[in-house]
Amino acid sequence: MIKSAHLPDIFTLQSIFEGIQDAIYCHDLEFRITNWSPAAERMFGYTAQEILGQSVFILSPDDKYSEKEKLMQEALNGKRINQYRTVCLTRSRIEIPVTLSISPIKDENGQIIGMSQIAHDVSFEDQAEEKQSMLAAIIESSEDAIISKTLDGIITTWNKGAEHIFGYAEDEAVGQPITILLPADRLSEEENIISSIRRGEKVGHIQTIRKTKDGRLLNISLTVSPIKNSDGAVIGASKVARNITSQKESEKLIAKHIERLELLNVVGRSINESLDLQQILQQVTDSTTKLTGAAFGAFFYNQVNQEGESYRLYTLSGVPGKLSLTSRCHVIPIYFILLSAEKEYFAQTTSPRIPAMAKMRHFLENLPDIYL
Repeated sequence: MIKSAHLPDIFTLQSIFEGIQDAIYCHDLEFRITNWSPAAERMFGYTAQEILGQSVFILSPDDKYSEKEKLMQEALNGKRINQYRTVCLTRSRIEIPVTLSISPIKDENGQIIGMSQIAHDVSFEDQAEEKQSMLAAIIESSEDAIISKTLDGIITTWNKGAEHIFGYAEDEAVGQPITILLPADRLSEEENIISSIRRGEKVGHIQTIRKTKDGRLLNISLTVSPIKNSDGAVIGASKVARNITSQKESEKLIAKHIERLELLNVVGRSINESLDLQQILQQVTDSTTKLTGAAFGAFFYNQVNQEGESYRLYTLSGVPGKLSLTSRCHVIPIYFILLSAEKEYFAQTTSPRIPAMAKMRHFLENLPDIYL
């Protein structure tokens, strides 16, 4: 600490004060700077040689002059000013946010002979608060569920996205175990996730099932990351859950359409290549039964022999063992459509074969989506 002869030796613990990171400076009753710490030099940019003897108001922006004067007057009246939030000015004329503490300096007779000021730079804290506010706004506006929990699995934070996806309000969820979101057959997942988090490992993008407040099961894409304190110790976990139920349903629908197209291609080749009517009809019956998801399927059609006698033939699909035609079985609505179409055709003619096959192919290609 560089000292002036204007004041007695008030900094007897020089090495301690020089190690303090906050700026410490003193001034007399005429507001001339008399002491200037190394931290003050680092914060404001003035060397001791430049600043000693200068007015303390050199550190205040013009619009803060009256505020600073008032504070120092209160300190002169015996009031201690502790961590007052204000702005100081550096040598480069840059304003920095600080908390300012001002205390009177007294001589051996108790008379005030000056003041000491301690300035703490809160730029980092302001940036951290700004970042925290920004992150909080992002989290709160996210459509994904963003949840934090302790290592014991107790929910500590809950955003609007979590409320929308799972149905619990924040005051309902916070303080509850995370297992309120897990189906019974998924409880072991949480144990595995917590084990990874305790080791400081991130669990990324797993697809799983979670349960809503009203008991619905949702397909979820889940990412879990460890929360660490300033010492690097894991103290909890943050979860980001995205509802992918609609995506999964779309994937299933696409898969069904692909399966349908593959079956149609098989039937189409049979219709175009096969000369065996019974084989073609069996292929049509099997494919239609599979496409509709029915347990059983039947295709009935009329045939007329060379003597002009009409008789009914049929093909069955999915029928276990032997089944009498008089037995009751599940026949899907397609049976009636096919029966009507083929009955009308075969009543008119017994040849050629191709128009009948074309009717079957047309039917399969225009199978309503409701049967999927």
